Parts: sequence; C-alpha cells; structure tokens
Amino acid sequence: MKKQKVQKKLSQHQNKHKIKDEEKIIVDETIQIVKKSTDKEFGIIEAKPLKKTVDADSSMLKRTLDDFISTVSKSKIAVIIPLYGYWSDIKDNQLDLDVLKTVINRVTSQSHELYIILVAEEKRLPSDILNYIGVNSFAGNSIGAAVPQGSSYSDYIHEGLSIAIEDVNARFIMVVNPWIVLQEHSIDLMANRLNIGDVMIVSGFDVKEKVQPESFDEYIASFPNEDKAMNIDFIGMPRAGADMLKIDCDIKTKRFTEKDIWQRMYRNGYGVITSQRIPIYSFDIDWTYLESDEMFNTDKEAFIKKWGFNPGIK
Repeated sequence: MKKQKVQKKLSQHQNKHKIKDEEKIIVDETIQIVKKSTDKEFGIIEAKPLKKTVDADSSMLKRTLDDFISTVSKSKIAVIIPLYGYWSDIKDNQLDLDVLKTVINRVTSQSHELYIILVAEEKRLPSDILNYIGVNSFAGNSIGAAVPQGSSYSDYIHEGLSIAIEDVNARFIMVVNPWIVLQEHSIDLMANRLNIGDVMIVSGFDVKEKVQPESFDEYIASFPNEDKAMNIDFIGMPRAGADMLKIDCDIKTKRFTEKDIWQRMYRNGYGVITSQRIPIYSFDIDWTYLESDEMFNTDKEAFIKKWGFNPGIK
C-alpha cells in the first residue's frame, strides 16, 4: 500500500471522528522548557504552555480497555523519532513531510509527560521538514539532536537514547520509526504494558498484512498473542532496560540493529516480546535507497562473528 493511499484513507477516517466544539473542554498544561547549548543539538524548541482539547465525556477511548491495562501514575516518557532517510539528496524520496506529519500526529499521551526527541542529520533535512520542526512543539516538549552526516541507523538510536537517559531522565523510553502509524493511545498502552514489569522490551505488532488502512484504528486482535520477537519500528523499555542496552554502532543497518538488540537481551536473560495488543501499520519503503547491499553484507559478517550464528535475515 503506497503512502499516499494510506494517508488519504487514514485522514478520511479521522475526519469522521472529529469532536464537536461543544463537546470539548480546555485543559491548561504547564510544559517544562528543555534548553541545550551544545553544538550537537539543533533546532531546540522552547516549549510554551499549551492548551489541548479533551473530550468532555471521555469518549476518546472508543473501546473498553481490558484487564491488560493497569493503572500507571503520571510518568516521564521519552519518544525517540530517528529521521533516518529523511534526506534531501534522495530524488523522489518516499519519506517526506506528509509522512512525518502522519507519524507525529499519533505520538501523544493522555496520561504522561511526553518528550519527543527528533534525531537527524541537520544538513540533509529538506527545508520544509526543518521548518516544520522549528515551529512546532510536539506534545509540548521537543528536543532536536543532530548526528554527523553519513550516520547509520544505529547512530541515530544511540544518540536518542543518550538524550533520553541523560537529559530527559525518562522513566520509559520508546522508539517510533517515522515510517509507521500508531493507533491513538498507543504510547499510553505501551507504558501500561511496560509497567507490568515482566519483560525488558515490548514492541508493536505490524498489522499491514491483516487490515486495510481505513480499518486500522478499529483493529483489535481477537486473541492477542505476545511472541518472543522484536519489531524495532515501535519499541518501549523501562529506564533500567535503556541503561543496560548498549547500541553497537559498528552494526549499521536497521535490520541487524534490531536483531543485535534482541540477541543481547536474550543472552542476558531478559524478556523481549512483540505484543498484538499494540498494533502498528507500516508504510512500504524501498530500503535500497537507504541501506546498500554492501552495508547489509558487512553487518551480516559482523553479526556472525559477534554471536556465532547466521540470523537468516534477508
């Protein structure tokens, strides 16, 4: 499914569920301002007090959350969005401003203090995306972090984790890759699942092969499974997991970074799962523009040398 079709259908679906003005109440929210001065960061956004709308009759939760949901006190959550592939030097790039808006619009929380960390190669960002980042305070608190030109996917994640731990001091840390769509409340669902404390990393389940985009928001797995697997397109972990997670920046590609994280946690006896209770919908992205066969083969050799087996990634 091409991104344009997905976006159009999602937009049409969302318009049907807009809240009428008379059904809204206004809630003032004081936002902490995050300031940084090092030359590694770019476009730091000084957040101002926001007003956001909340459905007065609490109909925002259109389905009953079952016993899977536990009560979590308000926590500080850092969401890393690596703008990997959002590069102006790729002709007819699939990853553009429309895609980014679609992704970020779903990175929200009704229950927690949310910080969005946007990691990018500043000089490669298209001007419209750079301007969009500069004039918006997503979720109230946004931090821009620059990585050197030519950085790998693992470099982006490493930089985002460093900020989430050292600067934000988040209780929960998540990664949302900017080529997927979340359901509403996915951030809160992830925090609730992590709060159970039985696993170290939880990831979302891609339902692209199961549902059409216009049906994505209503999708609920009839008998949701939680498998011992990981999908790095949407992952969450408690602070303890982030502290022990050492991103191997010698492994460059997204696919092998994903497998390396899973293998590291597995070897250390920590649970990693993909939960069908947290569905995601991914866009079709041509990765040949982003990661070459040479990068893939180099990572494959490095992974086999490091872990002693071929993971069978194609």
